[in-house]
Amino acid sequence: MLFSDTGSRKEHVKITSEPKPGFLERLSETSAGMLIGLVTFLLAFYLLFTNEGRALRTAKSLDEGLSLVVPLDSIHGISQQNEGRLVHLAGALSTSKPLFDPSYGLSIRAVKLKRKVEMYQWVEYEDSKEYEENGEIKKETRYSYGLVDKIDDFKQLSLSHLEDPHADVTRGGDYFYHSDNPRRPEVGDLRVSFFYAGLSGDDPHLGSADKVTVIARQRGDQLIPYHTKSGDVLEILYPGDLSVEWTGFLW
Repeated sequence: MLFSDTGSRKEHVKITSEPKPGFLERLSETSAGMLIGLVTFLLAFYLLFTNEGRALRTAKSLDEGLSLVVPLDSIHGISQQNEGRLVHLAGALSTSKPLFDPSYGLSIRAVKLKRKVEMYQWVEYEDSKEYEENGEIKKETRYSYGLVDKIDDFKQLSLSHLEDPHADVTRGGDYFYHSDNPRRPEVGDLRVSFFYAGLSGDDPHLGSADKVTVIARQRGDQLIPYHTKSGDVLEILYPGDLSVEWTGFLW
């Protein structure tokens, strides 16, 4: 086993060996490969046939919905004439209570609030190759190590207007750090950030409430899934204020 140190990465190489397979072993592996290939082909054919049928059913359901959908003139009143019908409405999001994270003293009026915690650690990458030497099949496995960095698609919440929630937590930019020195993190240190989706209500730091367009079935003061004759379910939400015609293009 060989060890080396290449700057920010440490790596070592492990070499193992095994006897070269005989004729019967190679024949067995070939037969197994052919069987696996046949099963894979049949499975792919089945999935293709199933997906085509599902796509046709979905197209019929969307055509049905587009022909029946009723645009609502106002989102502030409920019309009994639309009870049980597929309706279209657009407007700003609104929630009755803000979301709150007591551990960091943070609150926001939004549909979702996500806390993301990252720990500085090492991740192991493995790269293997096989070769023949002196009648034996040898396998060389190379391991390397690097820092892990995760990516999140939510909008990141700005923390610039907040204070440090605890004595052992330091705020830097849009992160809370559980570290003695955030600029020189050590393995085990934590970095915490927050992400939100669906801003509901105007916010002095984040701006106006997000607008959405919804297509669903009206039942009293609720919006529920609409079941089409083809057996599909229509319950659609798009970001932004879109007309029925535009939502038809997006379907």
